[in-house]
Amino acid sequence: MLTSLDCHSTIITRKICTYRLSPEIDVVLISHGDLAHAGLYAYAHAHWGLSATTYTTLPVRATARIASLEEAMTLRSEEDVDHKPDETETSEQDTAQTRTRKAEQKRRIFVPTVEEVNSAFQSIITLRYSQPTQLAGKCQGITITPFPAGHTIGGTVWKIRSPLAGTIVYAVNLNHLKERHLDGSVLTLSTGGSVFEPLARPDVLITDAERALTIGGKRKERDKMLIDLITGTIASGHSLLFPVDSSTRLLELLVLTDQHWAYSRMRAPICLISRTAKELLAFIRNMMEWLGGTISKEDLGESNKNQRRRRVDEDEEVMGALALRFKFIEIFSTPDQLINKFSSREPKLILAVPASLSHGSSRSLFSEFAGVEGNVVVLTERTQQGTLNRYLMDRWEAAQEETEKWQDGKIGEPLRSKIPLQGEELEQFRENQKLEREQAAARKAVAARQQQIRDEEVESSESGSEDSDDSGSGEEATAEIQDQMEGVDWTTLDQEETGLKHQSFDIYLKGHQLKTSNFFKSQESGAPRFRMFPFVERKRRFDDFGEIIDVSSWLRKGKIMDQNAESDESKARRLQKAEKEKEAQPEEAPCKFVTEHISINLRCKVMFVDLEGVHDGRALKNILPHVGPRRLIIVQGTEEATESLMDACKSIKSMTNEVYTPKVGEMVRIGENIENFTVALSDALMSSIKMSQYEDNEIAFVKGKLTNPTSTGIYVLDPVKATIKQTEDVEMANGEDYTTVSTKNTIAQSLPRAFMIGDLKLTYLKVTLNRQGISAEFAGEGILVCRSTLDGEEDTVAVRKTRKGEVRVEGDASNLFYTVREEIYKLHALVETE
Repeated sequence: MLTSLDCHSTIITRKICTYRLSPEIDVVLISHGDLAHAGLYAYAHAHWGLSATTYTTLPVRATARIASLEEAMTLRSEEDVDHKPDETETSEQDTAQTRTRKAEQKRRIFVPTVEEVNSAFQSIITLRYSQPTQLAGKCQGITITPFPAGHTIGGTVWKIRSPLAGTIVYAVNLNHLKERHLDGSVLTLSTGGSVFEPLARPDVLITDAERALTIGGKRKERDKMLIDLITGTIASGHSLLFPVDSSTRLLELLVLTDQHWAYSRMRAPICLISRTAKELLAFIRNMMEWLGGTISKEDLGESNKNQRRRRVDEDEEVMGALALRFKFIEIFSTPDQLINKFSSREPKLILAVPASLSHGSSRSLFSEFAGVEGNVVVLTERTQQGTLNRYLMDRWEAAQEETEKWQDGKIGEPLRSKIPLQGEELEQFRENQKLEREQAAARKAVAARQQQIRDEEVESSESGSEDSDDSGSGEEATAEIQDQMEGVDWTTLDQEETGLKHQSFDIYLKGHQLKTSNFFKSQESGAPRFRMFPFVERKRRFDDFGEIIDVSSWLRKGKIMDQNAESDESKARRLQKAEKEKEAQPEEAPCKFVTEHISINLRCKVMFVDLEGVHDGRALKNILPHVGPRRLIIVQGTEEATESLMDACKSIKSMTNEVYTPKVGEMVRIGENIENFTVALSDALMSSIKMSQYEDNEIAFVKGKLTNPTSTGIYVLDPVKATIKQTEDVEMANGEDYTTVSTKNTIAQSLPRAFMIGDLKLTYLKVTLNRQGISAEFAGEGILVCRSTLDGEEDTVAVRKTRKGEVRVEGDASNLFYTVREEIYKLHALVETE
């Protein structure tokens, strides 16, 4: 079984190992709905053969789809992503363009279409938090369970339970702190800093070291500095630009700014530039059960009296979530819409996507925004290497140390855009388009002629023994077919054939394929031959409530029924109206993609505010010892960050020594190959078992001997005593000594008479002893000191828990000693071996 945990690449990436492993992957688990975790999923699903079953939560599926749509539409409006350059093509006069193309090939982007994005994310199976799911197929026996991870809405910590590999916890990009719109990760509890019990002590823990070297500040201080920066900049008559992502972390910034605008009554507008912002907010308003923080169901809105005064249209816009109205935020699809409504001199707060500043609205605004002195560009997160955001971040960090002034810096960056053709280029485009139409018509005519010739050959061979009247009718049929073929689009027909061939293995003869003789004589010699039994069986999907209904198919059928039921007059009016609307729509002018290298004078201020919502290195190094994994795998980090986290883990005595740091594409083998068998217990063995209670389970020691399998192929385990007695009777009947049997049973006799099962928690033991009036306090790591005073004498007993799991009770023989020991026994299951 091969499981893919996130598509750890953005849309702009290199193939690494995803392309090679996509057809072999059996299960895909997506943790967060941003491009860093799901940006490559749609392209791999459409082009690389990634057809594995995919699981995630409902908000992650929606936000990942919105982020992929935003990225795909933005890139396709600026670059010719589908263009494949010809290697044999050389141009001496256009050297600059050739260099640009070579640079684009090295950059290499993988951008799906809008249809591919919708199709890919529609096939994902959604789960709820704490919902265990049994996998099927090659993954049969494996259980996956999602838990809250923080950082993004619907963000997930995956618990993978396998009978062979044990428990695997996949926890990347966690946030243990509570935010305005989200609660912290469930991995660490808010009370006492303990670990959530179902995720404690896993066999393998996979986490990231991306922020192992980062030390974050307090959220209140960070928000105060950000609000003071916004207020001061707008009061001075200048604007701020926030490059943000299009789906997940955008919500935290929207809630923060909208609350500040409502409290301070600022008049400057908040402008959000995104193609999918309206769709995102409409979805989030229906996902209130996935939100947390200060946005809760108790604090959503106003009193009932004020709710009655609201207008009906406002109720429809809010959709029950008053805290997410964002009435101070105006949404624009493109920067041109913003410029048409607000002057560049007016102070305003602009939120533009993407956060990387590598393309899109944020890139085009930055080229004009950065040259105005007094404006402020606020970076909210660290993006990948090679982006403008990362370049500015590196310069900002260098300036913090060397006190470098930003007014003296210059940046040369390419600016990509799509512009209409003009002049000679437009004439050349029209000539090429006309030539393509003529070539297409010529190909269609040649294909029709070849088809006619093949049909005539088949007809002559089939009707050679028929009379002249039949041949005359055949000529008429041939002429009729020739007239029909003039209007046939053979290209579309070929595409239909290709799609049908992939659906079934039935015999299919149609179009330009050679027609062979048929067993059944057809009266119409020119009739097309179709495949037999054109039926495709589709698998039905079920959930807890029964079969999943495809609502879209019912809507389509209802629309078709309505169209069939309408009269001829209404149908003619509808078709006429559709034609008028089609004619009224302006045809897109021919355009070309250009790349312009510009030099930007950095006269604005560049600030950085950490709004990523991810744990820092100090928090991660404190959380890992509490989780206590048996094996640790560190991914997604630089060499320095990975080594820092690995050294911190090895310096802690309670941490495991098995720490793995694989690189990209490197395979790490962990654990052993374990065989799994099914055994049935006989009635005689079940009646002799003594069960011991431990928490919600019953445990017993079983000793027996396997006998021949039953008709179902399952082995049966019988008691050892019955087997020994039968063997003794056989051997004594043969005159042999029974000592051989007793020597074979020495292994069972070497086991202890009883042993204890359980994991002692000193905190729970402390609470239990305090209830009995015994003072218990921690005196160090893994040491509980118990004191009791009787007849003026104080007794002291220390309970120590070692790294190997041993529990040691140290002290003098006294009533306190035996009382503490008895309480420890009660917290374990005492299992007898005899």
